[in-house]
Amino acid sequence: MDEEEKNLYYGIIIACIVGILITSLLLYQTRPPQEEFSELYFYFERVDLQEGVGTFRECTVEVLTTVWIDLNKNQARDEDETFLPGDTFVADGEFWNISDVAKDSTQILFGKFPKEVNPGELNFSFVIVNHFLEDHTYEYTVSINGENYTEPVFVKKEEKKVIFQSVSVKAGKYQVSITLDTGEEIHFFLSVLES
Repeated sequence: MDEEEKNLYYGIIIACIVGILITSLLLYQTRPPQEEFSELYFYFERVDLQEGVGTFRECTVEVLTTVWIDLNKNQARDEDETFLPGDTFVADGEFWNISDVAKDSTQILFGKFPKEVNPGELNFSFVIVNHFLEDHTYEYTVSINGENYTEPVFVKKEEKKVIFQSVSVKAGKYQVSITLDTGEEIHFFLSVLES
C-alpha cells in the first residue's frame, strides 16, 4: 500500500469516527422525553390449580362443573360454598367475585369487587401505579349513581398502592366508577338485592 492509499484509508476511518460521534451527540440531545402516566385497575388474585384443586386465602378451592370454596375451612361441602363463574362471595369480611376459570381448570381468577350483594356495607379494592418521574399525591373519586367520595392518596414514583374502599348501598342497580385526577377511570356494575 503506497502513501496516498494509506492517507485515503486513514481519512475514511477518521470520517467514520467523526460521523459516529456527531450522530451519537445528536441522538443524545434529541432523545424523546420519558413518557409519564398512571395505571388504575381493579385488584385481582390468580390461583394456580393442580388437578382442579388449589388454595385461596387459606381456603381450599376446587373446580368441577361449579367452584367450591371452603369458606368456613371445615372441609365439608356446604351448598352456600358452591359458586358459578361471575358469582360474588365474602371471605374474611371482604367481597370477591369469581372473575374467570380456565377451561382446563388450571387457574382461577378472583376479582376484589362485588357484582351482586345484599344491602349494607360493601367493599372493593383497586390499584394505582405511579409512572411519573416524581412522587405524586393522587386524588381519586368513587362515584356511585351520583354520590361522590373523594380522597387523596400519596404514591411514590414507580410504586403501586392497593386502595381498599368501603361504601354503604341500598337495593338497586349501580355503576361504581373510580376516577383519578390524572384522567384514568375504571368501573364495575353492581346489583344490590332486595332484603
